[in-house]
Amino acid sequence: MLHDNLPIIRFRFNMETMATAGTTSDEVLAPFREYSESKGITESEYGLFTLPKNKIFYYSMLQYLAAYIVKYPECLQFFEAIISTVDNEDEDCLLGLKELIDSLDERENEKEKAMSEKIVELVDEIREELRARGEL
Repeated sequence: MLHDNLPIIRFRFNMETMATAGTTSDEVLAPFREYSESKGITESEYGLFTLPKNKIFYYSMLQYLAAYIVKYPECLQFFEAIISTVDNEDEDCLLGLKELIDSLDERENEKEKAMSEKIVELVDEIREELRARGEL
């Protein structure tokens, strides 16, 4: 198999979306290249990162990818696929990353809703107290 059966992560880009946004695949890849270089992970082909056989490197790259996506979810639009290959098995991670962002958005919306409800409760309590004092 390709690359002596080493784990790989391959990025496929949505060129149209990048062009519309005024960015390039090199700009989108820059943080992943920087991280990979710091960890000794090679970009064996354009947008294809070959990881050492040691699975720790593979998991750390996936962890970095997920953390980056959480911090910059808008970058997901620039990918058509993010394919992970381990033991000759391909998996597109893009859907999972989108689900991660959606679940975080849901949690954030729930927090915001709870916060809004708490604010409404506090405002109601203040109004009641002001009415009781005859100040409203």
